[in-house]
Formats: sequence, structure tokens, C-alpha cells
Amino acid sequence: MTHDMHSSNRARAIELLCQAQARGDLSVEAFEARFGLIQQAQNDAAIEAIVADLMDYEETGFETAGALEPYRPYEPTPTRVPAVGDPDDALRLTAALRSNKRDGRWTVPPRIKCLVILGSLTLDFRHALFTSEAVDIEISSFMGEVIIIAPLEVEVQNECQRFISDVSHKRNKRALHEPREFLIMVHGDLRLSDLTIKEKEVLPPGAPKGITGRLKAWLGRR
Repeated sequence: MTHDMHSSNRARAIELLCQAQARGDLSVEAFEARFGLIQQAQNDAAIEAIVADLMDYEETGFETAGALEPYRPYEPTPTRVPAVGDPDDALRLTAALRSNKRDGRWTVPPRIKCLVILGSLTLDFRHALFTSEAVDIEISSFMGEVIIIAPLEVEVQNECQRFISDVSHKRNKRALHEPREFLIMVHGDLRLSDLTIKEKEVLPPGAPKGITGRLKAWLGRR
């Protein structure tokens, strides 16, 4: 087995973990335990065994597949959310080993759950359509980056728990004098991650951008 193939199988196993956690099939603790085991695994058989119970063997995505017993030397064991009667209708966004972005004219539900693993997630609300006056965003990030861009009429409050993580909230001076029509509450866990919150003015279509563009427009009017 080549090194490239071994790396591909490790990445595929991490992707399976992310998908299972995003579905609610794995708790955060179980996810972290398996993630650590995958990083320490020495061969493809060991990697496959760690995620054996999460795999569809008709289409595993692994270079070598075998009927291996699930490898479970940890606690707690995965818990599966009931498929029927689940009241959780949150929008689930995942950025695992990649970048993900929501911007433009998109519909914002009352609840959003974000899972970021070695990736980057951007939520741009400047042109979004809000379905409620308050939006609850739950973030679970490990070695990731989350960027939230909000217009001036949206108040963003951050209550995330941090472990060796950086949080930056760049407030716009005009936002202090603008009426706030919507509230975004951000909470969850940041581990070795960065969270950046930006407040930006929404310009009309065709408006000049940046200081230079606005100066030229002002000089043109003069």
C-alpha cells in the first residue's frame, strides 16, 4: 500500500466521522476519541476497523475493504438519534478538510449547527433572508476557522467556549447607532480554532467599494 493511498484512506475515515457527527450518530466525545485513534493508526486495516460500523460496504471509498469488526477501545460508545420523531430541524453545515461558504441570497432558518474539522466555514448574512428575528448558531470546531459576516441591522452575540482558540469581533462604529432588527446568538465549542465576527454595511448595487471608490464618487459629485 503506497503512502498516498494510506493518506487517502485516513482522510476518507475522517470524512465518515464528520458525516456521522453531523447526522447526530456520534457524540462530540465519541468523535474526538475516534479521531485520535485514526491519527495514531499505523495501517489501513486499523483505520478501517475504527470506522467499520459507520461504513456502507457496498461503497466504502476505501482502497481495501474487509469485513472487520468495529474497533471500540473507548467510551462512550456512539449513540444514534432516532430517525422518527426527531424535533431537530436545524440546518447542518459541515466543513471537514475543505472550505464551505453560505452567502448571497440564502434563507436563514432559526437554528444552524456547524461542524468544522480542519476546514473553513464562512456565513455571510449581508444579503440573506431571515425567517425569524433570532437565529441560534451552534458551532463545534476543531482546528478550524469560522467567519461570520453580519449587516449593521443584525446584533451578533458570542458565548462560545474556547480552548486555545482566538475570537475576534470587529464592530462597526455605525452599528452602535443603527437599530438592530435581528439577533444572532453564537455558542458551542472552539478547540484550536479561530472565530471572526465582522459587521459590514450593505451597499446598494453599483455602489463604489472601498475608500478609494467612495472618494472618487464624492469628488465626482463635487
